[in-house]
Amino acid sequence: MSESLSNKAKTLDRYIMNLPMSKSMNTMSRQEQVAMLDLRDGASMLRVAVTKYFASDDLDEKRIALEDSVGLVKDLDVFIIEASKLDLLGPVDVAHLSALADSIRERLE
Repeated sequence: MSESLSNKAKTLDRYIMNLPMSKSMNTMSRQEQVAMLDLRDGASMLRVAVTKYFASDDLDEKRIALEDSVGLVKDLDVFIIEASKLDLLGPVDVAHLSALADSIRERLE
């Protein structure tokens, strides 16, 4: 059985929040802090948008939440790359996060 889209979004959000770099932001440069905040906020906002999509009975709200989710996955790709460029994510983290984001994107489209 396939994992639900909501669970995938939660897994992605939880993974980012549990990264060592996500817990030591007070030791980072301003640029690194911004990159980690973008990554954390992007994952959190994606989780909320996906949850709104499945929780809503209104078609317009569902459409908006779906559009938001698609846009947020695209933003997350950029945030993952930026964090990687700053050495905040290792290759394994980049691969895992990218695979989760791709899986979510495929299910949304």
